[in-house]
Amino acid sequence: MIETASQTPLINGGGINTFMNMALAAPISGVTPPYLLGGLLTMRTEPATVSLFIYHPRSAHDSDVIEDPSDEGVTFSLSTTIPVTIKGLQGFQNLRGVVSTQDGIDLRDVPQLLLPA
Repeated sequence: MIETASQTPLINGGGINTFMNMALAAPISGVTPPYLLGGLLTMRTEPATVSLFIYHPRSAHDSDVIEDPSDEGVTFSLSTTIPVTIKGLQGFQNLRGVVSTQDGIDLRDVPQLLLPA
């Protein structure tokens, strides 16, 4: 994922016109492991760039993921990035959705959380 992020404008670690440390700029979502087993499809269109990720929900740094990649489900991520200019300053807006088939904690079972009915 570090290689993928390094190709993203503004967060590529350039240091002069971009962030020097990518860890400060890359979004921390908790749903994309730093090392993944899967695939990425990117389509550059005008004006947006659309990316589809399909990957194992756990980090591929764990050898169990490589040996049995279908044991815990699959994660799908779809994102759209659109360049914008506001008051002469260039930037990007990104919309991302993530769905996983991995079993996890049902937040309704955590009594400390105050969730709406």
